Amino acid sequence: MIAFHAWLKGIDFEAAKVELYPPDDNRPKRLLHPAERLTKAQLQELGYTLRTPQRRAPAGIDAVQWRRHRKAELDLMWREWKRHEAFQRNHIARLTQMLAEAEAQTPHNSPEPTELRVQRLDLRQCVANA
Repeated sequence: MIAFHAWLKGIDFEAAKVELYPPDDNRPKRLLHPAERLTKAQLQELGYTLRTPQRRAPAGIDAVQWRRHRKAELDLMWREWKRHEAFQRNHIARLTQMLAEAEAQTPHNSPEPTELRVQRLDLRQCVANA
């Protein structure tokens, strides 16, 4: 419909879109639960295979009951995400501390054993990828 309107008026698509559907900045935006802002990849890190629960109640379920259930589920997802973030931060801090201790214990003038060098590189890659 927008393309047809643009063709009739002889204007570009964006101008026709603004003309037909003017932006309404006064309209309140729907507030999202923080768990609804998680990406699909973040949800998969937590073990969720589906997106967040739908806003509308499924057929046969009371709307009030569904809203309560949905909010409880979103709250649970958000708490799990915050715990996951805290675990990752602590894990990276521990790995960094272990790396610093290993470097402090290794004398810099002696040749480094190959095994220790490989372990140190692996540890750096883990920290860099996290």
